[in-house]
This record gives sequence, C-alpha cells and structure tokens, in this order.
Amino acid sequence: MDKLRFGVIGAGGITHGHAQRLAQSGEAEVVAVAEPSAGSVENFRRATGLNPAVYPDHRVMLGAEKLDCVLIGSPHTLHFEQARDCLEAGANVLCEKPMVCNTRDARALQDVVARTGRVFMISYQRHTESRYLWLKEQIDSGALGRITYIAAMSCQEWLWGTRGSWRQDPSLSGGGQLNDTGSHFVDVLIWLGGPVEEVIALQDFRGTAVDINSTISFRYASGALGSFTVIGDTHAWWE
Repeated sequence: MDKLRFGVIGAGGITHGHAQRLAQSGEAEVVAVAEPSAGSVENFRRATGLNPAVYPDHRVMLGAEKLDCVLIGSPHTLHFEQARDCLEAGANVLCEKPMVCNTRDARALQDVVARTGRVFMISYQRHTESRYLWLKEQIDSGALGRITYIAAMSCQEWLWGTRGSWRQDPSLSGGGQLNDTGSHFVDVLIWLGGPVEEVIALQDFRGTAVDINSTISFRYASGALGSFTVIGDTHAWWE
C-alpha cells in the first residue's frame, strides 16, 4: 500500500512530534512543509530527521504537491484560511487547536467540510486519554447518577513561557491562555456534559495584551451547572 503523503503547515515545536510519529508509523511520509521562517525549517529538520520540500506559503505547497493529508500547526488566527484551502484542494486535515477563533469561521469551515467530504479533525488528544475515557464511560452509563455539576481547572506557567512569542500577540493568537490550553477543557467539558446554554466569565490579562487567568461559570442544556478556571501565571503545570 502506498504511504499517505502529508504536508505540514508551520514548522514550530508542536509539529515536530506529529511529524516524527507520522514517519515512524510506516503508513505516512511527510513530503512538504509550508513555513516562511528558515530558522524554523532548520529546527524542524534537526528535531525530526526529515528533509521534506519547503515552501514559503501553504497555497504554493498545495499547488505544487499532491497531498493526501495536511497537518496544520500554525498560529491560531491562520487556521481558518489554511484549513479551508487544504480541504478545497482535496486534502484531509488534522488541525491543531483551537480550530478557529470565532463562530463565523467555525460555521463556514463546517460548511466546507460538508461540501468537500474530506476528513477534518482537531488535535484534542484528551479524547484518547484513559482518565477522560473513564469519566465519559461513567457519565454515559449512568454509573454516577444524574450529573448536577462538573468542575475543571487548568494551571500552567503560560504567562512566562509564551512571553515574546506570537501566543501573546492577539493578531496571531486570537486570544490568550483560554484560547490556547483552555480550549482543550472547553472541548472536554462539552464532550462530557453536552451542549452549554449559558455562560458568564471574568478574566485578568495580568498586564499583557491577552487573557492570562479566566474563571467561567456555565449552565448545560441538561440543567447541570459547571465551572472552569484556567490560570496562566502559576509556577507549575496541573489539571
């Protein structure tokens, strides 16, 4: 069987592990990378041991290569256009979180997926982690009874770890810690508890251009209540 031909958009750190695992699977090969930074490309090659063709822009890559799949690991506000272009070029897409940065783009991308019939997936790996799968099983089976409240908390050294990077530039990140690591927990809370109908929130930017700390209260369509706190100025990683 021929290997799946993968393209990668963005050569930053998040794509290194993805590319290595794809190559090690024996079922895929990374044949192209779209990345404008020569330094990032060199870091990608050194970290992965791979030597794909390099293009300065994803549209050039899509025009030059016949790709089965594309991995998108670029800054958040670029995801919509890149995912749309890949799907319309006939490629299946694995997109890093968050999918997009506003509801308009989310609905538009949903329409593109339906129209093209391509596979589109977001990198929310907690759907495959044993502790979350156990929680899902306990809730869905009724083993915990009727759920009336769900809480989640995420702590990370995000304020310092992302300082000076695109993640604290809202034109590229689309938001701060809530839009970044926090989106994993938004996903998990809806996956476990169902649709959410009502939300209120408070945020602290900690002197930056993006949200660092957020606390959110919400109500599920089932009537259950929930709370979610994401703290980006701690000195440890905990969830």
